[in-house]
Amino acid sequence: MQVKLTSTQLSYLEWFYKGNKIEICLQALHLHYSTEPTFKTDIRALENLKKSGMLSTHPEFAYGLIFYVVTISDKGIQYLEERS
Repeated sequence: MQVKLTSTQLSYLEWFYKGNKIEICLQALHLHYSTEPTFKTDIRALENLKKSGMLSTHPEFAYGLIFYVVTISDKGIQYLEERS
């Protein structure tokens, strides 16, 4: 049984699949997209994708700050490839 995603969640997964990422700096309260999404964004959609294991995060250090980099996980890649 496949997980049912909203159109925004699916758009995010496809966007990440193309090699895009999000960098989040909690210290500076800043969110940066590698390229601006062409769809309406929603933080809840990202949170739900993360909870379902379709996104992964890892910390990176730059300029004395911690950035959390959000990318698609293996589970997210598998989901998209099974849909095709």
